[in-house]
Amino acid sequence: RACKPAGYVALFDAVLPDAAWRRPLAVAIRRFDRGRFMRSEAALRALLPAGLEWHGTRFTYARTGLEGLMCWARK
Repeated sequence: RACKPAGYVALFDAVLPDAAWRRPLAVAIRRFDRGRFMRSEAALRALLPAGLEWHGTRFTYARTGLEGLMCWARK
């Protein structure tokens, strides 16, 4: 509903680091900032609407080790 036919849908959300022991500062920031509402990559992917072929890439976007997931699909 949000885009015209053949348009793209893109989203970005922060995710918990995969290896918490390697990024303790990022884990602490996420826990204090968003607490129990912080998602893992798997939990975020589970929320993506069905019916679209979702692609995604995970990356670190801050020196503190914060990680995010960028997902996109073509409608």
